Amino acid sequence: MSVWKIGTLSDMIYYFVSEDIEWSVENIENAGCRLGRNKYPALLWYLNRLRPLRPEVAAVVVPSAWSGAEFPNRQLRGTQWRLLFDIAGYTVDGVPSPRPTSAL
Repeated sequence: MSVWKIGTLSDMIYYFVSEDIEWSVENIENAGCRLGRNKYPALLWYLNRLRPLRPEVAAVVVPSAWSGAEFPNRQLRGTQWRLLFDIAGYTVDGVPSPRPTSAL
């Protein structure tokens, strides 16, 4: 992979689409790191709007974006986070797992 010299959210989204970048965990996390932790959630939201994230990718990148953002609910609305987490499914340490049947 070449070094990306893109610092704005809109440029990064354009780059993913125009260069047909694979929407893998590695590429999305790389882009999120380059944009910064508080722009990472928006990157996921807009990429998912353009082409739905695969559940196995979302299972890793969505919790990463949530936990990395300084104030996650200021970056995306609750309904947006809920949609992204629904795509990711229930995970334990990034691994898809059955949902608990009772309170933890």
